[in-house]
Amino acid sequence: MQRRWLGILAMITPLGAFAEPMKFAFDCYANASESCFIAAVGTLDGGAAERFEAFVDDPANGVEGFQLLLDSAGGSLQDGIELGRTIRARGLHTLVGRYDGSNFDRPIAPGVCLSACAYAFLGGEGRRLGEGSQLGFHQFALPDGAALPDAVGLAGGQEVSGTLISYLIEMGVDPRLFVLASATPSSEMLYPTSEQRLEYDLETPRGFGAFWLEPYGAGVVAASKRLDSPRIYDEAVQLTAFCQSDGAHLLLTVPNVWAESGYEALLEFGPATDALPIGAAQVSAREEDGVALFKVSLTPRAAQALVAAPQMGLTIQAPRVAGGPHWMRRTLTEMDRRTIEAAFRFCI
Repeated sequence: MQRRWLGILAMITPLGAFAEPMKFAFDCYANASESCFIAAVGTLDGGAAERFEAFVDDPANGVEGFQLLLDSAGGSLQDGIELGRTIRARGLHTLVGRYDGSNFDRPIAPGVCLSACAYAFLGGEGRRLGEGSQLGFHQFALPDGAALPDAVGLAGGQEVSGTLISYLIEMGVDPRLFVLASATPSSEMLYPTSEQRLEYDLETPRGFGAFWLEPYGAGVVAASKRLDSPRIYDEAVQLTAFCQSDGAHLLLTVPNVWAESGYEALLEFGPATDALPIGAAQVSAREEDGVALFKVSLTPRAAQALVAAPQMGLTIQAPRVAGGPHWMRRTLTEMDRRTIEAAFRFCI
């Protein structure tokens, strides 16, 4: 059904520099695709989503990478939702922040994404706030605090509420966010805490999750799955620990890359411990249903060091032309270490 009232509803009109219509730029802060981003700055006005698509699709802009950097105080709710859906359709990750080309050590400066921008932010497959940045929500409202005509006020308000809740569910966000935002007057701003952002799925968790045990063959394996969405040059989705008759092994699962053997690996045990190089003879690869599986054979000493380590990291030293390096990192809990130890003890 046509959303009759959504077109006339907007978030509070931004002031100052953000009153300019949203503009897009493309930049990189290093010589690699994963350091590149599209920057979106200004008010979410009519046609922002269409202009964004035109910008991305224009070869003259040379857009690459997977990140959209947002710095906006809001604008039109309808356009925020449309931009969010466009972001999701293109598989982009969203980051709140502002590009500072003069600061090589910290190129992403704190930014804001408020009101309608916050709903556009939710379109990201992966979502996070840069250090010091703010994400804010409040009640939807007409510009300048105007009221809906009596004849359409109740119906229009309910329809927009339903649209927002449906959008949150579509984006994989806890709809309880709507309750928090609705309780915040349009003249104020709700800034969800870091705990709330994770609890309500506003930010996507990063890295690899806790290890779990799973029966396999005559023994068990321990596995840790990726929590966030893969991205260019960071495609690994699972790390599996197990043992066979010839000893302990790690298996890194990496979609969308070639399963080539001959690569060396690096096993890390924490910031205060030297990394352990692993030669190419101990690293093999095979392809299974279009997914590369890299198997790393560990010496007894390396296996013992891993089950006692505060952190772990595994890197397959594939060249960038092959989509590498392929890697995973995790701070290990006591339960993680026990789980890995069990997998190294009860061989499959």
